[in-house]
Amino acid sequence: MLFSRLAIVSLLGVAVSALSQPASIKEKRLSVDVAAHVSTDDILAPLHGCIDKVKSLGAEIVEAVETVKEVKDAKAVVAAVGPLLIEVKTVIHNTAHEVLSVAAKRNLTKRSVDLNTAAALVAELLNTVLAALKPVEECISATPGLGPLLAPFLLPLNNELAILLSTLFALVAGLLDVVLTLLDGTVAPVLRALGLGPILSILTL
Repeated sequence: MLFSRLAIVSLLGVAVSALSQPASIKEKRLSVDVAAHVSTDDILAPLHGCIDKVKSLGAEIVEAVETVKEVKDAKAVVAAVGPLLIEVKTVIHNTAHEVLSVAAKRNLTKRSVDLNTAAALVAELLNTVLAALKPVEECISATPGLGPLLAPFLLPLNNELAILLSTLFALVAGLLDVVLTLLDGTVAPVLRALGLGPILSILTL
């Protein structure tokens, strides 16, 4: 592990605080300094890998749902998609660790993060994650009692995604505003249906 869980939670607190409170002149300068000391490639490289892996897992989720959707048995759905949701969570968890490692190293390449490129990747990541989870959301809507059974899988995924997004938005000034212009229109409804409220709050949706 590159960081202890305590370090992750600590940085998440800083990220959320930065998003929720007006920045002082000193804080704004710190934000600029951090961005100026982090390489665009270093920040974005983990996101590329995450998107590819989530797309692959999304295809597996579609196949898993196909095998049980006619049964309409909540336990069968959990058995089919639960392990895949754990894999999605693990991919996001590892990506958050990689991004946090970049933030800690303060890479002295003196290159600023390209805002548009970063925003396009973050938006693609979010859209990819939610596309992967859409079949699960459809199952929850069609199968009574499934939501609570899937909560133990969805809540940890929610936590990891919240850490990743909060870190990125705190590290790259102005990123959230650009990302919001690029998100798929179904993002908010799917997040609500899956019970991923904290992500809605981070995205200010």
